[in-house]
Amino acid sequence: MAKSWYMVALCAGMLGASALAGCKSSTTNNGGGSNDAGGSAADGGGKADGGDPDTIPAPDKPNPLCPQKIDPITGIYAPKGKCCYRTANSTRLDAQGDGALDTMEYRLNYSQTTNHPMSIGLGAIVTLTKNVAALEQQSHLFRIQGPRMGGKVTMGPGKVRTGMGAYNCGKGTYSFYSDKAAPVRTDAPNLTDASRWHEPEVTTKVDGSKMGIAQDVPVWATNPNRGYAYTPYLDMSTYKLDYELIAQGFEIEDMQTGDDALNCVGEIKSDNTGWTAGGHFKVYANMEINDHDGISALNEQTMCQLMAFGVVSDITGADVQCKTTLRCKPGSTKCTWIKLPESLCPETKADQAMWGCHIGDPNNVDKEKTNCTMDKVTTTLDPDNGAKTEGQCCDPMGKSTTLPACNAYMIRNEFVAAAASITDADTDTIQQKCVK
Repeated sequence: MAKSWYMVALCAGMLGASALAGCKSSTTNNGGGSNDAGGSAADGGGKADGGDPDTIPAPDKPNPLCPQKIDPITGIYAPKGKCCYRTANSTRLDAQGDGALDTMEYRLNYSQTTNHPMSIGLGAIVTLTKNVAALEQQSHLFRIQGPRMGGKVTMGPGKVRTGMGAYNCGKGTYSFYSDKAAPVRTDAPNLTDASRWHEPEVTTKVDGSKMGIAQDVPVWATNPNRGYAYTPYLDMSTYKLDYELIAQGFEIEDMQTGDDALNCVGEIKSDNTGWTAGGHFKVYANMEINDHDGISALNEQTMCQLMAFGVVSDITGADVQCKTTLRCKPGSTKCTWIKLPESLCPETKADQAMWGCHIGDPNNVDKEKTNCTMDKVTTTLDPDNGAKTEGQCCDPMGKSTTLPACNAYMIRNEFVAAAASITDADTDTIQQKCVK
């Protein structure tokens, strides 16, 4: 059966959780994974019903180059193929056949920031990020559903869910975080909601006549990615919550497509020195809302301080405070900023309903394209209804009398997406320690 699928410019989440059901046919909801977070003893996580893709042999064998620290490393859920996937989307699609909402599922096995080389992209942080993924400590998950007929993508409504989740230790499966998973915190006003790690599904418009990410596009008006999405980071040794990154505007910019990318978008290098990315996504990090949690590995400096000033040894002085440090041109005399914010994000729900995060500095150092205007947004900028601009421009120095100060950083990541099995039931439990 010929197959093709193209991923989307999606909803919320980053570096990034209602159980969303997939389709095993046009009527049977399965999602490709198990009924619950634990799975069954008979098949290691999937439904033993003869048609479950988890019980069908995958086209690739276990790959010895894949991380070997987390069970299972043998059997149907062993890391396999060029990207270390645990369950094949190709066999899932064959098992499902034609359907109104056929399902594919991925986990990001590798994700690395490319446009902040002096802060988030530093070597030590790159190594830490790779270890977090290899130890299954943090999982960014995708579930993509859309109509297929005759083995090809057709036209009609689809669904996408992307967000953070947990690996089910020893099972080989993953689960999105539920609306009860996040701990209720009292140290910041945005951290009191237990459902903040839970990301809903997004409605998409699927058109098989188009190519690439244009084939499957979210409906702008109902897309929640203009709001906040939370990514929990855990202490590497205790697995207690360390800090939370809060992002907006998750969007896949490019990725490998076609039959060869059904199971692996990108790959692990054959000499085992790292990964070769298969695509890029971007998110935006608002400065003020990311100035709340200290990162233990970085002497308790916040994500805002890291993006603005890089890794610093003294984070108590006024010269490295996001709110009070006078903005100046990076590299100039006595300027402690290594990078100024170049983006503008909506902060109120009213603004989030009208416009989303965007590059607002036409002269930004990374030479990112802008699509902003001098005028304040007063009407909804829905591109599905012909909006020609993303929103108002902003001043990175914060000195303009006519423009707002830029309040966010755009973060671009390269990634490797590996086919995975995501359970139908969300998990209420933060990631457990799976390493032996």
